[in-house]
Amino acid sequence: MNISIKPVLRTDKIKKSNCAPIHIRFTQNRQKKHIATGISINVDDWDSGSQRITSKTDEGRLFQFQIDSTMQEYYKKAKRLEALDMEVTLDSLIDTNSRKAPNQTVSDYFGRLIADFKRSGKLNTASKYIFCLSSLNKFYFSIGRDDFSARGI
Repeated sequence: MNISIKPVLRTDKIKKSNCAPIHIRFTQNRQKKHIATGISINVDDWDSGSQRITSKTDEGRLFQFQIDSTMQEYYKKAKRLEALDMEVTLDSLIDTNSRKAPNQTVSDYFGRLIADFKRSGKLNTASKYIFCLSSLNKFYFSIGRDDFSARGI
């Protein structure tokens, strides 16, 4: 995995109350993307060297725990993608595609996965997804429903 994942204090978005939001910054091949954590702290409570909250209050510890948990989720997702032999990119890790097309059919979703597996040379995995999709279609036909691909997920 050649993606860097770090928490950053967005000093370019400091509010009048001297608070700034904390984002998770993803960097790959000099491309950067930021994901908001929903946490804003006082600028003086941030250590830019260690990229951690310096406040020892309960709220500060809770915020640091939330940041660490969010980063761990992304590390786990990257490891899962590597285990599936899928390419780990900023788009696949952050999953921006699902935000662009929230009303996608099961058939479309499976088609996208199958195309990705074929593109990455994972023909055996792609054939398993093709079989699963055809089984779902057969099931839908057997209970007297319309085409399975017309149903959204």
